[in-house]
Amino acid sequence: MTRGTVYDRRLYWKKLWKKRNYPFALNMVPMIVDYDRQGRIGPLVLDLGCSCIPVSNWLDLSRCKRILLDVSPHVHDLSELPDSPLTVECDLCAFDYGSKGFAAFERTIARAGTEKIDTIIAADNLINYIPWASVFETLDRYLKINGLVFICFGLNIGRGEAFHSRRPFSPGSVIEFFEKKINYDVLEYGTQKGCHGLVLRKGG
Repeated sequence: MTRGTVYDRRLYWKKLWKKRNYPFALNMVPMIVDYDRQGRIGPLVLDLGCSCIPVSNWLDLSRCKRILLDVSPHVHDLSELPDSPLTVECDLCAFDYGSKGFAAFERTIARAGTEKIDTIIAADNLINYIPWASVFETLDRYLKINGLVFICFGLNIGRGEAFHSRRPFSPGSVIEFFEKKINYDVLEYGTQKGCHGLVLRKGG
């Protein structure tokens, strides 16, 4: 795919729904499970870019509700899972700075019986494919004070034809954004075989 080519993102990821590789997603599972066992995940979790194997599957689902969000319309198939998660089909590439939010997500939060979410999981290179800073700047309005964000990514690793021009080019740029732009604390940061993992907490 040449630079600047316009393509249908929903169709692209729909075709890959059950063919995606998960090089980094499972690396986050032990950490997320540990936080869950400590009771720190909270009752409402947003699994961002969840794909067909949501990382939130490994949570104690008797203690939380989930919102599963993905660009592919196949995300609605997941509403039949045993814990009956709420599902949202949304193209995060449509976000831009100054975005006023998106109605489908707001309606889904209302269906969950709350105005705020407790935890956001964005695993497996999602931020390479979206305007990540503007997305998290918007989602910040929906996350509770002291809410957690789990992010897992590899720089320029993944499906290059789908990379976003505003993807991160260094781990430091991601950390700096969260710390200085939207006032989050870095609780944990680690690397393993090209995978960068972050756990962040929203400040007051």
